[in-house]
Amino acid sequence: FQLCRGVMGLCSGGNYSCSVVFSQEVMPTQMRSWNMFFLSSFWVAGGVTEYTTAIFVMDLNNGWRYEIALAVFPVFIMLVLMHFTEESPRYFVINDRKDDAMRVLEKILRQNGKEPPEGTLLVYDE
Repeated sequence: FQLCRGVMGLCSGGNYSCSVVFSQEVMPTQMRSWNMFFLSSFWVAGGVTEYTTAIFVMDLNNGWRYEIALAVFPVFIMLVLMHFTEESPRYFVINDRKDDAMRVLEKILRQNGKEPPEGTLLVYDE
């Protein structure tokens, strides 16, 4: 049980830092501050929901088990939704998939109302 709690804590903390980067990377410039506001608001709403459900559930027999089950439910939803998230262009470039990186970059440019520049994608090794 302790191991599962630890893994859940590490995953939710890691998810927050990754979701900020991924969501800001593909978000149109004028919407980034609103996106960050809503992303932070959902974390606060999740904490309030967790506290509220604990008030009602913890008095039950083995209520802590129900509380953990309710807390894990949104994680499973997030796990399913993450499969629909576009990979980072950087990830594609590192894995020598330049065509996929260009496809994602062009999609980001279209969402920002911009046209792709002329030329090809260059990758510099550090």
